[in-house]
Amino acid sequence: MRCSARVGVMHNHFVLLRIVATALLLYSLSLFASSMGEISRREDELAGLEAQLAALKEENAGLKYRLQSLEKGEGMESLAREKLGLVMPGERVFYFTTEDAG
Repeated sequence: MRCSARVGVMHNHFVLLRIVATALLLYSLSLFASSMGEISRREDELAGLEAQLAALKEENAGLKYRLQSLEKGEGMESLAREKLGLVMPGERVFYFTTEDAG
């Protein structure tokens, strides 16, 4: 009778060990799935930031080119005409207005 009791106790330990192992496995799988989701979100975020960086680099290159041309004086006159409405001495300025006919 003692032998069967010992077998029953060992069986209970084995069942408990299987339950704990299964619980640990499920917990590990849930952590893995959560980590994979986080990695996917971070990769999407990185792709968006890289695209934004590329656009900003392109804009920066254009601004540097424009600044260099302004520093050389090539675009200074056109900038003064467009943005400030300045004219060269001796030039005539014409103002056009539209009036309603009726």
